[in-house]
Amino acid sequence: MNTYLKSYLIEKNVDLDDAITIFKRMNRILDNTFWNENNNAIIASDSLTEPLYLVECLEKKYSLLTTLNTIKFLQILTKLYYPDDKILDDAYDDIINDCLAIYETPSGYSKLTYNDVVEYIEKKSLYFLTLADNHTKYRNFFLLTLLILECPLKLNELINIKFMGYEGVDFYDTRDHEIVILKKHDQYYLVKNNGDISQQNILELKNRTFIKLIGKYIATYLKNYNCLFSIASGKPITKANISNGLINFTRKELGIAVGIQDCRRLFLSHQDF
Repeated sequence: MNTYLKSYLIEKNVDLDDAITIFKRMNRILDNTFWNENNNAIIASDSLTEPLYLVECLEKKYSLLTTLNTIKFLQILTKLYYPDDKILDDAYDDIINDCLAIYETPSGYSKLTYNDVVEYIEKKSLYFLTLADNHTKYRNFFLLTLLILECPLKLNELINIKFMGYEGVDFYDTRDHEIVILKKHDQYYLVKNNGDISQQNILELKNRTFIKLIGKYIATYLKNYNCLFSIASGKPITKANISNGLINFTRKELGIAVGIQDCRRLFLSHQDF
């Protein structure tokens, strides 16, 4: 192991023997393309930029605890090779939060199909649309619907969604915000901005069930247009709150804990995205 990497791991209180074990584990799932055992050097640090793919590979061969510990270690490595990539760091945080929540409630961990969750949403939507319910429960159901029926957003995106729906609003008006749900002429759009109005990513939200649910959510529960998902008072929600809230909700409603990353996997398994 080169001196720089060794010093970095020691500084981060990583056991070097554990590090070698994880390097070898990564070679097993990546066909010996991650770690060169002859000179103890990382071959392909760019593989660290695909955390969702890595966790899926790990889950196929290892226990949840081993997967969790490995992803935690890889996040440490990522901060060495990509120190300024906050989006990548957030992606690792998303995965770790989901794994932690599932690990802490192992009885709820299982696999669902995309169609299982869609069927649940369609059956329960009438209940949520016609009966009064508390803010947190409705928010969690609405969140699940967004992630499964429309777009599998990441945790860092979810806590930063702004809603804009005033009269005359247009896509140009969203330019100063990273991610916005825009209501324009009774149509809803998810708008992602990258600092350049010409590079806006616009997705029309068309699912009828989702449209009904967001209409009620905005009219009844939304108190802060600067954060679509908030706590009941309208104050911004934390990553832990929104992530754990969804897991606790699905565990109670479905009998199975479904996290934000699980929703993403389900969505991607069903559609070209």
